[in-house]
Amino acid sequence: MEAIVQQGDVVGTGQMIARPGKGLSVGIHASISGKVIRDLGDRLCIQEYISHNPQEEQNIVFTKIRSR
Repeated sequence: MEAIVQQGDVVGTGQMIARPGKGLSVGIHASISGKVIRDLGDRLCIQEYISHNPQEEQNIVFTKIRSR
């Protein structure tokens, strides 16, 4: 899989964040709305926006995008 977002990008719930790899694979979509705060290689770290105000960031979700 290949991430199509990068650190600093704002993503919406359901937005594709990683393209499918070759063979049997599916794209990965954001489970929350927020800001990508870190790319850890095999996963993206997204800080959730609780409201539409980016100053109210709260939870952090790790979304796995590659198998190790």
